[in-house]
Amino acid sequence: MEFKNKEELVNEAIKRGACEDALEWVSEQPDLKAILQNCPLGWRIWCMVEGFTQFDEYLDFNRLDGLEWAALLRSRPEFAEHCDFDRLEGNHWVFLLRLRSEFAEYCDWSKLDGYAWARLLIEKPEFGRYCDWSKLSKHNWAFLLIEQPQFAKHCPKRYREYLVAYHSEFGKIFEEI
Repeated sequence: MEFKNKEELVNEAIKRGACEDALEWVSEQPDLKAILQNCPLGWRIWCMVEGFTQFDEYLDFNRLDGLEWAALLRSRPEFAEHCDFDRLEGNHWVFLLRLRSEFAEYCDWSKLDGYAWARLLIEKPEFGRYCDWSKLSKHNWAFLLIEQPQFAKHCPKRYREYLVAYHSEFGKIFEEI
């Protein structure tokens, strides 16, 4: 979406729920050109995620952190060629891969901790083949197995008693493996 002037941008940003701080900053700018050239990084990313393509031109890709990259790639995967995937941490990868599985080839799976693995596998069990199961705590296992009981075969025996006490249905799951 492209805008002819500042007012068009403001109206669309309001419709899409832009935050008050960003709208206040925009109101202080003389015109659309000043907004496009000088906007704060967070506002620029929000605009790009919303499909406001005029904001693309002025982005310095080197300024983006992992979360900003994940947010941008979720809605604008065409920017992947500019991404330094090393900047993404475990939770950033979960945020991205839950919506965009095609980026799995770039993931450094070692960055995911047990909680991140549980969150990812609940929605994307196909990534189980990459999981370092030793990173999951008994709490992570409880969280995961409620939704994805097929992973019980990977659960260490030392956690099983706790899990059965936590949720009696886990007893049936462990009997089957």
